[in-house]
Amino acid sequence: MSTVILSDFDGTITNIDTGEYVLSQFAHGDWRAYDERLERGEITLEECLTKQFAMVKETEGRLLERVEGVVSFRPGFEDLVDYCGTKGYPFVVVSGGLDFIIRHLLRAKNLLDRVEIVAPRAEVTRLGIAFRFPRTSHVGSLNFKDDLIRTYAARGIRSVYIGDGVPDLAAITRADVRFAIRGSRLSRLCKRDGITFQEIDDFHDVLRSLGH
Repeated sequence: MSTVILSDFDGTITNIDTGEYVLSQFAHGDWRAYDERLERGEITLEECLTKQFAMVKETEGRLLERVEGVVSFRPGFEDLVDYCGTKGYPFVVVSGGLDFIIRHLLRAKNLLDRVEIVAPRAEVTRLGIAFRFPRTSHVGSLNFKDDLIRTYAARGIRSVYIGDGVPDLAAITRADVRFAIRGSRLSRLCKRDGITFQEIDDFHDVLRSLGH
């Protein structure tokens, strides 16, 4: 069976959630209320992001400048990308974050051409940041992350999922191999729902679990 490795970006690949950082620095309004509504299942991921980032009215250059100084990659990430290249496994970054930040940070590490990115297209406008979300193709998908896992399952491809947040819950539930960052909201939700997973500190833990 073929294998694909999928990882959330913010707070999983990176040491901080860059989306939350941007919101904390630039949003005009109570953006955290939407996170709470998302966790309670009252709104979708797409609705949450749309409402939150409409509160951010700042230039792309300013956002990149602010984020660069505070973000680092979680240990072992580049090693895991190397491992996937050796094994012929696609490595997919699946994220609800700002795609221009994701691409900028991966490009700086010379990793942009070695991974696939599935994320909404973010556009900075005078009315705030707007998104164009990936199309979903499966009835009942809770968000585009969930839909992507369903797509690989339909093709008979084994999925390995790594995440840390509420938006990852539906996807990790359907994945064949599951990892959540230690102490994260995703870890707490998996424990609450009785989902079998491995709690990790960094990507070296993933490599060891995969037998590398």
